[in-house]
Amino acid sequence: MGLTEEDYLNYVYKIREKKREHRREIEIHKGYHGRKAYYPFKLDEWEKIGKEMPKKQAAELKEMDNKLKELRIKIDERNKKLMEAGREGPQCPICLEDKYAEEGPSVAVSFNKTKCKKHIYHEGCVNDGRLKLCPLCRNDKKKLTRVDKKLLYKLSRLSGNSNSKTKKSSNNSSNKTKRKRCPNGTRKNKINGQCEKKST
Repeated sequence: MGLTEEDYLNYVYKIREKKREHRREIEIHKGYHGRKAYYPFKLDEWEKIGKEMPKKQAAELKEMDNKLKELRIKIDERNKKLMEAGREGPQCPICLEDKYAEEGPSVAVSFNKTKCKKHIYHEGCVNDGRLKLCPLCRNDKKKLTRVDKKLLYKLSRLSGNSNSKTKKSSNNSSNKTKRKRCPNGTRKNKINGQCEKKST
């Protein structure tokens, strides 16, 4: 299993913890216990260490930030690959994407498996606490459940068939409305349908 959003968040917390650790180190060094080991003869060395400490900490944090950026790039690339290799399904009404991956934030979920099981979303689109109701049917019993691949395939086929039917019907209607008009000074013969000059 590859990198996930959880790994990214864990590393963010690690950076925060490291910043707290650095602040504690500086406080201890400035305080009585940090100075005690150098007092009274090595105060120059103590002062020098105090000046170098922020530089070392800044270098360490910079390295960690670079690693965090790399993590973000790797996770985004992985999510992109998962989306590209994902199955097609009904369009997610929130992000308007129709690809669903087998893991990560692009997993296909339904809002409630009894009331609105045919309303499919990406897990990342509906998993946060902002959505309380199903956006399509306004059902308030939120119980996110992963959608079976077979059902996803069936739903995508159903939506595809309906689209093709509407396309066919629109083509037929356009054929019916198209008419050939005769040029001025002529009229259409009712028997053969050709344009003839008006008899004077």
